[in-house]
Amino acid sequence: MAEFEIWGSAPKPARGMGPAAPFKTADFLILCRWRISLAAGLCCGLGYGLAKPGEPGGAMLAFGAAWLLGAACSAWNQAQEWRTDALMRRTAGRPIPLGKISGARAVGLGAALFLGALALLGDAGGVAGVLAGAAIAAVYNGVYTPLKRRSGFALLAGAAVGAAPVLLGWMLAGTAPGSPLPALVYGAAFLWQVPHFWLRVELDREDWLRAGFPLPPLRLEARGYRLVLGLWQTSFGASLLLLPVFPVWNSAGPRLGLALAGLAVLAAGLGALRKAGKGGKAARRNVSSSEVINACDGCLTAGEDRPQPSRRNAYGESLRSISSVICSKTVDAAMAALLLLLLADSLLYLT
Repeated sequence: MAEFEIWGSAPKPARGMGPAAPFKTADFLILCRWRISLAAGLCCGLGYGLAKPGEPGGAMLAFGAAWLLGAACSAWNQAQEWRTDALMRRTAGRPIPLGKISGARAVGLGAALFLGALALLGDAGGVAGVLAGAAIAAVYNGVYTPLKRRSGFALLAGAAVGAAPVLLGWMLAGTAPGSPLPALVYGAAFLWQVPHFWLRVELDREDWLRAGFPLPPLRLEARGYRLVLGLWQTSFGASLLLLPVFPVWNSAGPRLGLALAGLAVLAAGLGALRKAGKGGKAARRNVSSSEVINACDGCLTAGEDRPQPSRRNAYGESLRSISSVICSKTVDAAMAALLLLLLADSLLYLT
């Protein structure tokens, strides 16, 4: 008897194991989540290039190491989460739920990719590079992934390693992680991770509810969630505004561009805070610290049916969806702007 049902018309392997169809190159790329791994590689290569602008070979080595590391962690993650992947529309087409590759084989492929990553990390950064790569994998697959179904606070561990690639690039180039620019950029990337993820959860709300993850966008009441989201967004915007103040820039143009990006994110965060506080002070129900902790810590058991919200008009729901899309694009565009402006500032300095 099937242990789970895959959403839609996908096949239903008995235990999520044992190939039922050929495993192709496209399936390998999905297993590696190649777009996310590519982003990790580009960020790591950027960090290395900013530290040592005259060494493109080292930047390429850092790129390859981070890509392999991201691919390995992704393969292991999918081997760990194939059951919940099968329940979600956006992940049901991954190779393991479809039976195209066994969980054991995915783990083996991940191990091969991980060894390749460690070899490149050792070549680029010595023992420190190897230890950093091992620590990233340990936190992502050993802490974040298993805790994600139990606590919303698991995202903090995920954010810590999700923001690591650019810092890893600086480390591989021999720059101390506590140096001003690497530390500031890592801090901004960390603060970006949470609103980035939560806003994506909003857009795929039904999927995440079906899988039973205890996430604040799903468990907090609307006003409380907007309050917490607004605090994260304003913190990210403030970190972007803080960066131009430090004397780590070579040109005024990138500095001004980053300030504008920070103002845009800050405005989005303040808008969320305004919505959270609108119409409710002491007389209305505000989120308490214990409520936030209980919601994030999964006080409702995973998979438990959550009371359905009262029906509102379709117009209001449409407006909220549009607002989530705009906020998501603003936050993501600001993070991309930070990285591109760092690159532009470095190129302007070289010329």
